[in-house]
Amino acid sequence: MVSSLKKSLKTIDPHVHLRKINSGFIQEGLKEAEKQGIRIVFDMPNLGTESVLRIPDLIRRLTWIKEQNFSVKWFQWICLTSNEEQIKNYKLSLMKKKVLLNKKR
Repeated sequence: MVSSLKKSLKTIDPHVHLRKINSGFIQEGLKEAEKQGIRIVFDMPNLGTESVLRIPDLIRRLTWIKEQNFSVKWFQWICLTSNEEQIKNYKLSLMKKKVLLNKKR
């Protein structure tokens, strides 16, 4: 039972920092996660670096990662205020973009 729990916990890394797309950090980070048996990562943006919180940047990153065909699933932490209108607008924008990302090529 304990070894089963340890194995399932190893498959998720909820705190990774994968920098700019073109710098190689994302590719190296996801390849290393694959080697370590991690199947899901949650990327946390850093202050003062390339923003992934703007929707165009997030979509560019999502599209790039999807095109790389990594076995590791990538999710992005986002920072929102308690402003309900901001949350609603962000959600609607992402839902529109998600339709585009899920289309078959």
